[in-house]
Amino acid sequence: MTEKNAGFTLIELLVVVLIIGILAAIAVPQYERAVAKSRAGAMLPLAKSVLDAQQAFFMANGRWATTWDELDVEMPTPISTTPVKTSYDIETNYWTNVKVYDHFQAGIRMNDDKIVGMDFILIDPTYKSEYGGKGFRVGVNGTWGIPQGKLYCWEHHLSKTHGSFCEKMQGLKDPIQRSWHGTWWLMD
Repeated sequence: MTEKNAGFTLIELLVVVLIIGILAAIAVPQYERAVAKSRAGAMLPLAKSVLDAQQAFFMANGRWATTWDELDVEMPTPISTTPVKTSYDIETNYWTNVKVYDHFQAGIRMNDDKIVGMDFILIDPTYKSEYGGKGFRVGVNGTWGIPQGKLYCWEHHLSKTHGSFCEKMQGLKDPIQRSWHGTWWLMD
C-alpha cells in the first residue's frame, strides 16, 4: 500500500499566491484613497471655521484678516512652521504664516501685499505631484475671478491626478474656474 504525502502541490500554492496578489492590487489603492479622504476630512472643518471667522472679521472691520491671530478661531498646535514643498504656491513663496500639521498645512496666500486667501493643502504621497497641490481655500478679495468670502476646493492644473480630489473624493461637479493656477470648485 502506498502512502500519500499530505500537503499542497506547487500549482495549488501558485494559485493561492496569484489570488492574494489580485486582491492586494485591488485593495491597496482603495485603502490609500480612504486614508487620503479621511485626512482631507480632518482639514475641511477647520477650513469652514476659518471661513466663518473671516466673514465675521470682515463684517466687524471692513477688511479681511491677514494673520491667523486676527481670527476668532482656535487653530490646532502645528508641528512646524516650515512649509512642506508639495505645491506651486509654496515653492513660489506666496505663503505667509504657515502652520504644518500631520497631514496638511495651512498658510495665508499673498499677492502684491494683498491677501488672496487662506489655504489648506493636503500633504499626502497619494496626491502629491511635482507641480501641484490639492486642498481648500478660503477665498478673499475676489482674485482670479473667484468670488470673495467663499470656500473652494482647489487642484493645481498640472497635477498628475487632476480631478481626483475635488471631483471624486469631495463629490463636486462643474468647476467654477479653470486658470493657470488651477481648477476651482465652490464648496458652499
